[in-house]
Amino acid sequence: MMIFNEPLNFLPSPTCGRGSQDFTAAIMSHYHNPSCLLPDRMLVTHAWDEGIEKAVARIEYALAQGIRMILAREQALPMPKRLDFLRAVVEKAGQYDAMILISEAGDNCGGELSRLVGAHGIHLSGRAMNAMPNRPDFPCVGASCHNAEEIRTAERMGMDYVTLGPVLPTPSHPGHPGLGWDAFAALAMNAAIPIYAIGGQSLDTLAVARQHGAHGIACMRNI
Repeated sequence: MMIFNEPLNFLPSPTCGRGSQDFTAAIMSHYHNPSCLLPDRMLVTHAWDEGIEKAVARIEYALAQGIRMILAREQALPMPKRLDFLRAVVEKAGQYDAMILISEAGDNCGGELSRLVGAHGIHLSGRAMNAMPNRPDFPCVGASCHNAEEIRTAERMGMDYVTLGPVLPTPSHPGHPGLGWDAFAALAMNAAIPIYAIGGQSLDTLAVARQHGAHGIACMRNI
């Protein structure tokens, strides 16, 4: 798998020619497995928790600071607010040539929402991944993993990356102590797939994460 950390300056904007054959071909030429290009930092949105206005402001700041991969994880945000927010995220990201993935869950998740808003890819829960017979047909596909069995499943299905955690205590998992870096490393070092450490991550933990086998970090707050 070819992995790069350089800014994705050549990536077509998801808001330009959305749905056209030329646009789809351009995206697929850069992102279809096994040549998904992955930065070492991922912003995970949580507008459902902090509010849409604050979330959009956080996204704009992160993009200005060099973030080029955003995971919109907004299943708890009700429709139609979720749809409006996701479209706003795609539009903002297009101004910076950033990659957008939409987190979708459910046993029969087909990525309809991701296609509707023009995202570059889809991110699956472990349950949704396990319920699927094959890798979803998107340029870039990731999944949330919590153990070795789920990582092996992601590898067999040809996922482009996984998140693994929570590694450290985090407000999104109150009362959970986290895997800790030793347990994370035991899983990440034996994986044949890029792994993002998630849970309590920030720029201060990026170097530590990479020392323990991570490709990069996924952050909700301290990006």
